[in-house]
Amino acid sequence: MPYIFKLARRLAKRRLAAALACLLSAACSDNDPTLLSPSSQSSTNGAPAAPSSATPGKKRTQTSRTVVGLRVTPDSVQIASGQSVAFSATAVFSDSSSDTVPVMWSVTGGTIDANGLFTAGASTGTFQVIARDSVLADTAKVVVSAAVMASVTALSTSDCSCCSYGYKRLVPVSTSAQLASALANALPGDKIALADGTYWRQGQWNVNRSGTADSPVLVCGTRRAVLNGGSVSTWSPLALSGARYWIFKGFTITNSKIGINVERSSDNVFDSLAIYNIGQEAIHLRKFSRRNVLQYSRIYNTGRASPGYGEGVYIGTAPNQWGTYTGGQPDRSDSNRVVKNVFGPGITSENIDIKSGTTGGVISGNVLSGTGYVAGFSSAAPVWVSVKGNYYTVAGNSGSDSYRDGFEVKVLGEAPGWGNQNVFSSNTANVDGPGYGFRIGSGTTGNVVRCSNVVTNAGAGFSNVACKQ
Repeated sequence: MPYIFKLARRLAKRRLAAALACLLSAACSDNDPTLLSPSSQSSTNGAPAAPSSATPGKKRTQTSRTVVGLRVTPDSVQIASGQSVAFSATAVFSDSSSDTVPVMWSVTGGTIDANGLFTAGASTGTFQVIARDSVLADTAKVVVSAAVMASVTALSTSDCSCCSYGYKRLVPVSTSAQLASALANALPGDKIALADGTYWRQGQWNVNRSGTADSPVLVCGTRRAVLNGGSVSTWSPLALSGARYWIFKGFTITNSKIGINVERSSDNVFDSLAIYNIGQEAIHLRKFSRRNVLQYSRIYNTGRASPGYGEGVYIGTAPNQWGTYTGGQPDRSDSNRVVKNVFGPGITSENIDIKSGTTGGVISGNVLSGTGYVAGFSSAAPVWVSVKGNYYTVAGNSGSDSYRDGFEVKVLGEAPGWGNQNVFSSNTANVDGPGYGFRIGSGTTGNVVRCSNVVTNAGAGFSNVACKQ
């Protein structure tokens, strides 16, 4: 089973690390360049937390509990050069309880501080983050890859995120009230320029007007322009309904139930956004929303309130909801494109969930991550991308650390005729899990897995169907 598979592997690694730490502890000294001494103030390899009070070479105890293991979280992460991620160390006790403990941190690349904050350096590759106390040790894997670096470089915030766009009317805004007014009164060709700052909204900013193909409405700002919904339990701060030809570029959306909710809205572009700390999914395209593009954006830490509904991108409507949202008809949210985005860590469900009823979309060039997936919810498939629509192109994506499979196609019993004619090509899947790189569900037809895909560390193998040239 997936949980047992990953738990066994991680426990084995930790037992080995603990044994090596015990064997080598006598040889370690303040002069060991791979360790940070408790008196160190700074280092290119990191800095220590407060030293343990345990006697070296002996088991530590807390009341009647014996420390039997040390665990670093997250245990695997994929980031870009210059990005940071916080690690923590937890002691596992003989009674199965756990608690955070002070440790000494070291790294094989990049830097780490006394609190476990790792920052990737310029070098790409796979590096280890190591946590040690006087007896035990554990490691985590950090992958800094060229693919992620290229994507994140494209996402980098510019103080001139609006500069490349012409306009008919400039509408500068610096307060929540001004933003609400600008959206409510938008005209084709408007450039709504967000000043840096936090825009609070208890409720949502509604977008229900339209630009034109030649004169879209632009809303732009830097990452320091932050739309804050106030709570991961409140609704989306940015809600499109019946809107066409808008471009949303550069700014941040955080702290809301859904990041962006798109209904009956088409031909819109969501470009270079940061969306994080979201209660459910980061962006939802539904109710016949077509030809929208999400590109060059950074999405992470979703599902903060409802892990089973923490998708990065959700396209369409589940068949059992068609009666509620689409008059009982399939939700034809067709021809949407999700390209060159970076997902994770902390996405608790699928990175991209494509529902039955949708057709002809493109999922391309994205960086996918299963780090932070939360198991145990029937609504959340243990994969990066779940395709239940027809005629999708899934190409050139790279993924790491899936709970089970990399990519899947499936048909739901309540929606026969869907999950067909999808093509997967030139994807790179470092699954690091017990399943397949590509799992094609029974009852589906016409799906093609190209031999140009690359799969590594998949417990079940490349695919459950033969690849095609």
